[in-house]
Amino acid sequence: MFRFDAKSGYYLYPEAEGAADLRLRMNRGSTYEDNVLPRDDISVIKHGLKIPVDAECYESFVERVKTREQEFMKTFTEMQ
Repeated sequence: MFRFDAKSGYYLYPEAEGAADLRLRMNRGSTYEDNVLPRDDISVIKHGLKIPVDAECYESFVERVKTREQEFMKTFTEMQ
């Protein structure tokens, strides 16, 4: 992110539990000086691709993964 001077980024990972997105903010200050505060201008959003864990067979798993991939991509296409 810093290489391209980006103010926001995504951490993408496989998710089995169905957790909601989490916004992580960069800190300003240092723990040594005891003045740590979150920055409002730089953040990373942790966004998971939900992997189905209860499919009855491989074909069902494939269909569910396709659906989850579409949901995953929808998050990014709605932003534009």
